[in-house]
Amino acid sequence: MKKIIMVMLALTTALMFSCNPVAHGQAGIPMYRNTDTTSAGVATTATITTGTTDTLYDANTLYTMYTRPGALSGATTANYLCTFTVTKISGTGTAKVFLQGSADGVTWRNVNASMLGTDGYSSDTLNIAAASTTALGYAYYSTNGRGVYRPTLSSAVYYVVSGRYFYFRLKIVGAGTQQTIYGNAKIYTYTN
Repeated sequence: MKKIIMVMLALTTALMFSCNPVAHGQAGIPMYRNTDTTSAGVATTATITTGTTDTLYDANTLYTMYTRPGALSGATTANYLCTFTVTKISGTGTAKVFLQGSADGVTWRNVNASMLGTDGYSSDTLNIAAASTTALGYAYYSTNGRGVYRPTLSSAVYYVVSGRYFYFRLKIVGAGTQQTIYGNAKIYTYTN
């Protein structure tokens, strides 16, 4: 009888974890500042630092917060969640954030490309409007195959095609005069 109860308990526990749609309790894969902040930003061990924050100045474009080579080699899904914090030091603290993926760490493309929307939830852009002087968390999702309908932008349903990536980075396009810190970025993979 004890064996049957133990087996039932083990199966129940396994079922609980397998039904969880987000990250299965895994720790996020950390992202780090890259010394090459240009659009060419190559994800190599030589250029990725141990820094977990980077600062956006004014209306510039910042390529930052990269995953290390090999960090995503164990991931088997094309569903991604990127979390990070934003803290305004001065100015407007306004920007557009794009999650970019790469298969080789050299050629980058926007995740959720052509997906209308600005909330970062299976959309091509995450707008940061007037960041706070208190660190606030933001999330950028990409759920492969998810149908997205945004009636204020289009009457059509669009479907996410995430693709499988081995590297990620954040592309941040600032607006106005500002000094804003982006940090603590992590990537999670999950199943639908």
